Amino acid sequence: MTIPGGSAVRMEIVPNPSSLIFLQELFECRNTAFLRPRLVSAAAGTYQWWHFTVATPNTLNLLENYTVIHQVGGMLPFLDGHAEYRKADKLRAGDFGLTPATDDWTAPFGNSYTRSF
Repeated sequence: MTIPGGSAVRMEIVPNPSSLIFLQELFECRNTAFLRPRLVSAAAGTYQWWHFTVATPNTLNLLENYTVIHQVGGMLPFLDGHAEYRKADKLRAGDFGLTPATDDWTAPFGNSYTRSF
């Protein structure tokens, strides 16, 4: 598997793959895949942007841009291979293997996080 930032990790070091989301969708179609959370510093092991907000509402009239196009939620695939629907405002940084794990949409998207495993 590849963790945020593109470095390979053996699955056995991931403590609970059934609780770790590895992919979410952007509210609009792009010709680019964005690796999120974004690795900010490999040396420090810091990440940002597990969620992303804008100052003015997008075409869905929302400030949040990830996992919002299906009734303000989405189908999220997990590392163990299962997928489930979640409302986007229920997502937390910890769902992506980041600490502090309890940050939600109210946290600035530019906050720094570290990997939890």
